Amino acid sequence: MSLRMLLEAAGSEESDWSPAISHAVETAAVAFSCCEEKASNSPQMDTPTSNTTPLAPAELPLPVFLVLNNVLFEFAKYQNDRIRLEIVQQPSRARVSGSSLSDRRPVHPPPIIKLAGISPKDAANMVMFVTLWTPNLEQEVSHKTKPRSSSIFLYERSIVEKNDDLYSDGSCLQESSLTRKKVKYNVELTDNYHTSQALMGPVICVPQFLNGPDGVAGLYFVYSEVFVKKTGKFKLKFDLYNMTGMPFGAPPVASVPSSIFEVFNPKDFPGVPQTTSLSRSFAKQGIKIRVRQ
Repeated sequence: MSLRMLLEAAGSEESDWSPAISHAVETAAVAFSCCEEKASNSPQMDTPTSNTTPLAPAELPLPVFLVLNNVLFEFAKYQNDRIRLEIVQQPSRARVSGSSLSDRRPVHPPPIIKLAGISPKDAANMVMFVTLWTPNLEQEVSHKTKPRSSSIFLYERSIVEKNDDLYSDGSCLQESSLTRKKVKYNVELTDNYHTSQALMGPVICVPQFLNGPDGVAGLYFVYSEVFVKKTGKFKLKFDLYNMTGMPFGAPPVASVPSSIFEVFNPKDFPGVPQTTSLSRSFAKQGIKIRVRQ
């Protein structure tokens, strides 16, 4: 009962189950039947049947719990196989950004990714991460490397020492009674010192339920405030993760790369393109997008 209620609550009809799910459900049913038969043959305490409650997952026998866990895994895999990502607005250009807030230049037009094959309820557990890659997708370049001149950094500061021949009458110390001395420290640099972020801004995004260009409501990820701090040609890679039920280090549920875009020096930047109709539509629906008048 609990297993079927769980699958029905997830919005899955039995006719839509994959063979793997059907096999896992049948195995779970046999395991539950064996568990119930064993429980009925064992001595029971006299308790009112009306007050009985189903076993919690932690109270299930280990074989039954493992079978149930396998059913949930197959069902999650089945759901993930139906998820699709489509970039409905590709990035084309950007001006290289600096470190100050006033020198942040977002990518134009803002990348917009449509999420399909999942209900808005289940999409509430989804988040998207964006990373910066080379055009051939062979190397992630979300961080840039500083030149390595030396692994040891000399830090120098001045200290003031008192002389032994100080005034004993309690009068103020004279400058002649103080000695200035320079001290040097050897500071070993870590690997993090030699790297800095090349892709900045909110790289994590959650889906928004918005009306698309065709007037039909859908789920969209909007990256309107990401900027790049080095010049060149790149691709953005968008990875979708399920924040519930995914073990640490698990691969993304779905991924999609963008088309190639270029980041220019200020003197070579051709200018901000006109705001697209899709960006204007989402801006009117409350999404923070810079609209060029």
